[in-house]
Amino acid sequence: MLLGLGLISVLVAMRILLKLPLRIFYLGNLLIKKLYVGGLSYGTTEESLLDLFLQAGEIDSIKLITDRETGRSKGFAFVEMSTDQGAQDAIQRFNGREVDGRRLSVSEARPQAPRQSHGSRW
Repeated sequence: MLLGLGLISVLVAMRILLKLPLRIFYLGNLLIKKLYVGGLSYGTTEESLLDLFLQAGEIDSIKLITDRETGRSKGFAFVEMSTDQGAQDAIQRFNGREVDGRRLSVSEARPQAPRQSHGSRW
């Protein structure tokens, strides 16, 4: 099953299967491209995203965004590809592609905006 996958992909697969946090320390200067993946079916899992995005290249991480209370997918995720080429390939392959009856939107993720403090909750 894991033949032909890079070390990072194997670690991501192990993290998903074992439900472990992903902590990888990089040697050297490695460019990581973070992609926004929208339009996901509520039934989409991190495992199915891993299978899909491995077609474009090595993956460093996958984060399927879920509702805190229900645990159900919110319909979007973030995928970090190991290389710029892998990220560009993923955008070309999967943007507009139908998966699980839904048309995906895949683009480079924008940096997260700083959160505003709304005062103390206590």
